[in-house]
This record gives sequence, C-alpha cells and structure tokens, in this order.
Amino acid sequence: MQELQETIKTDERRCPKGILRAYRYKNGYQYYIQKDKKDICGKYVPKKDIRKAQLLAQKEYDRLLSKCIDEEIKKLDETVELLEKEPWEKAEEMLPLPKLVLINRPVMSDEDFVCGWKNQIYTGLAFREGSPEFHTKRGERVRSKTEVIIANLLDEAQIPYLYEKPLNLGKYGEIHPDFTLLDIKDKKEIIWEHFGMMDDTEYRNNAFQKLREYEANGYFVGSNLIITFETVKLPIDTKNIKRVIDTIIRK
Repeated sequence: MQELQETIKTDERRCPKGILRAYRYKNGYQYYIQKDKKDICGKYVPKKDIRKAQLLAQKEYDRLLSKCIDEEIKKLDETVELLEKEPWEKAEEMLPLPKLVLINRPVMSDEDFVCGWKNQIYTGLAFREGSPEFHTKRGERVRSKTEVIIANLLDEAQIPYLYEKPLNLGKYGEIHPDFTLLDIKDKKEIIWEHFGMMDDTEYRNNAFQKLREYEANGYFVGSNLIITFETVKLPIDTKNIKRVIDTIIRK
C-alpha cells in the first residue's frame, strides 16, 4: 500500500493555482476555478481549458486518496483485520461526482475502466428534423446504414465505442468523429471516421482537409485513426469492415 501511495503523488507544479468548483449543468457539468475560498464565483473553465479542471480535480482526489491510505496503514498497524473498502473507493465517495468524472484511478480493473469510459457524459450532434432514421441493435441512432453495420460489428467483437463523441482539433475546432473506440489493453482511444459520400467533390475535399487536421493533431492512420470510404458505385464491403475490426483485436 505504501508503494501505491508513491505512485499517486501529483506533480503540483503542473497544476494551476486555485480551487475547483463544479456543478451539474443540463446534460453535463460546468467548472470554475476559485483563487481562494473568498472568491465565491471563480473563473469559468471553457472546454478548451478542461485540462486545468482535470489537474485540479486529480490533485484533490490524490490528496484524499493519500489521506485514506494513511488511515488504512494506521489501522493495519493496530489490527490484522481485512479492509472493508479499498482506499480508492473511500476517496471517490468523498469527491463530488462532477469532479469524480475528471480523475483517473491509480488502480482499476479493466471492467471498471471500460464501464467508466462508456458512461462518460458528452453532447453529440443533433439530427436534422426529417432525416432518415437508422438504429443499431442496441437501439442507438446513427446516420447511415454503413454506420449501423460498423456499430453492430464492433458490439459483436466486444470493442467499446462511443458515437460522435466531441474531439477538439486545435485551430480546426471541435468535431464529432463517427466512432471513438477504446483500446482496452493500452487504455487509449482510437478514432474511426467513415466517409460515405466520396462521389461529392465538396464532401471529398472536406474529408481530405479533415484528415490533414487529424495528422496535425497527432492522429495517424494505422496508429490511432481508422479511415473507411465508399461511393455509390463502390459501397463498402462488410468483409472489409470485419478485417479492420480483426486488426484492432489482434493489436
């Protein structure tokens, strides 16, 4: 347990100064950074600066966890009884939910990690009124028949994914990739973009521009980015989608 305590030390030099204030807003959360306890309102944290909120939440969580571990070590010195709860569970009970969604556990099973990842809250793109409706086997609405196929095959392969989760590409702004997959082994995200209207010149040019922005922001095909295409004359082959998914599984 003492070794665990060494791994959770937050590098406070990287943390912004202040106290994180958080509360629920609509379908998500809003964060404010207070200079001190006298600063009642604090400064609003926009999406582009969410890393500041993450660092402050992580620092608060690490301090609580360290305190819980100290208490358990003290108990172990006095008794040989088993712990009723793991220290990280106790620390999480003491941290408000809006802050809890920002932190990373120092110890977590794959099952818990996947569950937390799949349950994260975000706002996807709205569907235009009157647009065709396509639904996956799990009842999720997507935008095309091909996306239905991709989603269902990902589910069959037990690869966790989120549909149209927001992603910030720097100067290009916020986008909503078709699928964000979770590489359970490496705890990393993989983006899957399907471009289904490559016959259209404007759509095709926008697609290539988007790919350039992905590369400029550290996303590369074959590493953390998957790209599939189709046209009216050359629709995507389900077998090819399965091959792509098999490649992910074999990683």
